[in-house]
Amino acid sequence: MEATRNGTNGTENRLVSFLPASDKDRLLPKLALVFLNVKTVVFEPGQPVAAVYFPLDGVISLVTPLENGAIVEIATVGLAGVPAVLGGSLAVRAISQVAGQCLSVETGAFLDELA
Repeated sequence: MEATRNGTNGTENRLVSFLPASDKDRLLPKLALVFLNVKTVVFEPGQPVAAVYFPLDGVISLVTPLENGAIVEIATVGLAGVPAVLGGSLAVRAISQVAGQCLSVETGAFLDELA
């Protein structure tokens, strides 16, 4: 994955900004600022989802491959969302459609916060 990581405590993603203060205070230290270039694959179909991404100014598309090799976009995720919060794998590919920054946290750490 083409990404760079730096520490951050920004909350520009709307989902993060709407968290109760106590939940946000626990989550922020675990978040890293990640820049995703266009066409960076965030996760592949059937592979474990290693990290949860909260887009700030980029866009992540969820696409599904067709039998003929083409792909179809099934969802677009921007600053008001998150492409996946599951601990397992999904039947879709997540790919950066518009380059930009995301807040990122390892899936395990995020799921621990939900418990």
